[in-house]
Amino acid sequence: MDIATQIEILKNQRSSLLLQLDKLNNDELSFIPEGSNNNILWNLGHILVIPQHYFYVVNGYTAHVEQYYLQNYMTGSHPKATDIGKEYREIKELLLPTADFLKDDYEKGVFNNFRGFY
Repeated sequence: MDIATQIEILKNQRSSLLLQLDKLNNDELSFIPEGSNNNILWNLGHILVIPQHYFYVVNGYTAHVEQYYLQNYMTGSHPKATDIGKEYREIKELLLPTADFLKDDYEKGVFNNFRGFY
């Protein structure tokens, strides 16, 4: 399967996820289940930043999201959002465009020297 197809699958998955999450209210987005460290909003932010970190930051490129998101949604961080609705809207607005940036950057050859990660 080529990268363009994989990125389309990623976008479709993200779109489906957003359709489900749009049904939740702020209390549901911010609820941390017993035995868990993070809430639904944090997990959505994590979905946003992990590809940004591994494809861009680790390889010396500038991420397509602000440093704020990388700091607050990377592995080891915990929910800090105080305005759940605002944070959800911002993350939601970034999820699909960042997949497009990934596709565009791949097609431009940005990742030709991709080092990978472990």
